[in-house]
Amino acid sequence: MRHLTQVVDMYIIRAYWITFLIVLFTSCSKSSPHISIGCEENVVGNNIIKWETTPRIEGYVRIYAGNTPHGIVEDIPVGMAKIDDQRIVIINNDPTKRQFYSVVFNNDSRQIVGSRNINIPNVQNFRDLGGYRVYSIDKGGKWGKVYRTGNLDDIDQSGISRLKNLHVKTIVDLRPIPEQKKNQLIANNFKMVSIPIFCKDSQFLLDLIKNKEITRSQIKEIMKDVYIHLIRDNKEQYKQVFTLLLDETNYPIVFQCPTGKEQAGIISYLLLTSLGVNDETARLDYLRSNQFLDISEAYEYASNLSNNAQEALTALVLAQEEYINASIQEIKSSYGNVESFLMEGLGFSERDLDKLRSMLLE
Repeated sequence: MRHLTQVVDMYIIRAYWITFLIVLFTSCSKSSPHISIGCEENVVGNNIIKWETTPRIEGYVRIYAGNTPHGIVEDIPVGMAKIDDQRIVIINNDPTKRQFYSVVFNNDSRQIVGSRNINIPNVQNFRDLGGYRVYSIDKGGKWGKVYRTGNLDDIDQSGISRLKNLHVKTIVDLRPIPEQKKNQLIANNFKMVSIPIFCKDSQFLLDLIKNKEITRSQIKEIMKDVYIHLIRDNKEQYKQVFTLLLDETNYPIVFQCPTGKEQAGIISYLLLTSLGVNDETARLDYLRSNQFLDISEAYEYASNLSNNAQEALTALVLAQEEYINASIQEIKSSYGNVESFLMEGLGFSERDLDKLRSMLLE
């Protein structure tokens, strides 16, 4: 199990730095520093805000809080730290309610941030797709509009309350029909939409790993093929997804798949790049699944496996850059880029894409 633990730790460390690099704020003054900042919700519901400045500057950071990105009043700070501290923990007295923060450096440069990950009992990898910058037009994605997540099958009433506090209206199940399970709590509280996107059954591959019938390199080749066919074979489903996204009455909207990694990962990549988020940031969002996946079952499964089998299991359960690259290459080879894929492959117009951007950017 040592190999699985080491690889997971490596991805978590990488994701830690992604937290800083994805959101970059540069003020207008030529002498002002570059400030990178991120926010994560920990397991008890408190928010950890971290920052770096280049070059190093002295002074203080003041943190102001609000329930919405636009409802933050900068009167009494909820926290203050030296810039050199590079982090602060903000206590959230009611973890069921989401907080956004205005982070102000020396009463000058400021950035609005929220925790991208949202902890919901019995749910893994629930994340907000807002907040990413589109530098070419100096805009950012709206927070609290689109979420991606692992399956919601075991969500309880406290989780339903959390979704209601996020004002969720629509939940889209991207799993193949045989994998979709009806949760009456969800059905009673939200609009449910089924858009099944086929993806190879992981249980079949797990059995091959357990029986030592497949290697890490073979798993990787299979998964790259899976990601190619996620694009090639599901154009009608993606058309349905973007049709939903073009209807403002569906928001806020949640996309779920087994772990929030495959089908939801592809949807997230397509959406972010269609909005103008740069390709590297969209890829990193896919890889961040490794920070928020619940791999406790994988650890248990790996305990009785050989090192070679553990390597194969790692290749199966974690997001890998080669996998998303296979999908991207399929798009590029057939259409050139995501915008052409949406227009030529799915039949959307430039006007549709402009509408989507106007709805989700600010």
